[in-house]
Amino acid sequence: KQALTCAERALDIASQCGGMGDQAWAHKIIGDVFLAAPNSSPQGAAKAYRKALEIAEARQMRPLVAHCSAALGYIEARSGSQGRANSMINSACELFDALGMMSFSAQARAQLWSAPQAPAPLSSNEGSRETPAN
Repeated sequence: KQALTCAERALDIASQCGGMGDQAWAHKIIGDVFLAAPNSSPQGAAKAYRKALEIAEARQMRPLVAHCSAALGYIEARSGSQGRANSMINSACELFDALGMMSFSAQARAQLWSAPQAPAPLSSNEGSRETPAN
């Protein structure tokens, strides 16, 4: 809970200062917090990663694009969407490799194969903001 509060505060500060790159990284960190929280739904993480990815692509922030794509691929794998997960992870790994970030590429591939299967796929509902479990 405290990590989410800190990440949201970082997003608020970046928003006030007009730093779109910083906002993108803050959204990514919010996604990381949601993903790491035990028993939390992946929708909150996916929403944050998609927002970070949107900003990162517009700003050509290639390392962040790769990180967000890998995280979204992991979430897809957890939800049982293996085809989409493979596509996203492969895109992320190609970008990591092109950037010389080989350890991140290897980590993304390993996460794909170790992703636990969730019983239901991700919802496309972008509705209310969720909070991770304590």
